Amino acid sequence: MFEVDIAIERNAQTIKVLTPIAEEMKKLKDAEEKSGQPIGRLQYHLKPNSLNSIHIGAIARIYGDSGDEIIQHLLSNPLMVLPIVYERMLEKDREWRKAKVTLMQGWKKEIMQHCHNCLDVKSYFYMAEL
Repeated sequence: MFEVDIAIERNAQTIKVLTPIAEEMKKLKDAEEKSGQPIGRLQYHLKPNSLNSIHIGAIARIYGDSGDEIIQHLLSNPLMVLPIVYERMLEKDREWRKAKVTLMQGWKKEIMQHCHNCLDVKSYFYMAEL
């Protein structure tokens, strides 16, 4: 339960950081299209500390084994890769929150079964005697 919450929160934090960057990338892409230049002709780079290890880890978690490759592409050409990563993060956020609701039903049953023993102050001593 804790691990699912951490994954969802790290994903949400990454989305929060990527939102203004994705909006800026969209503006840059639209500006290139309006001027008639081919998209991606100019090289844009992310600011050095715009993504920390939590954000990079969240992005890598979503893409699994190819996460390192996605991070390299994101750093080398953010104009093309960032909108795709951002949409994927939003998609996974919705998916994980929906999955958490279904998982909570099973967790709730398990918690209720063991809740009485957890609230018992003497349960520690009873377990120690066994």
